Amino acid sequence: MPTDRKPASDWQQSATARLAELKQSFQIARRRVNESIGSYPAPIPACDAQFNALLDRRRWLTAGIGRIDAMLQDCREGQVARAVLEATMASLQEELQAGDDE
Repeated sequence: MPTDRKPASDWQQSATARLAELKQSFQIARRRVNESIGSYPAPIPACDAQFNALLDRRRWLTAGIGRIDAMLQDCREGQVARAVLEATMASLQEELQAGDDE
């Protein structure tokens, strides 16, 4: 069955693997946040800063996973510039680590 897709370059394959690892890190972090939210004592709505921060973190992680999925698709299709991909992955990784340090 012929295909019009070009074979992925080495950097695309490497980037795809790194994006998959980054996505897994985001999913693990989101799972931990969900567990924290699930075990959190009943908050006073909109008055509990720590609980609201957990909700914000979960929203950020979910959005990050969406960005990673889009980059994975673009990478597989060869639709992303290497420099943009590298910079975005580095930024997401730094933000993830910064959030884990809080």
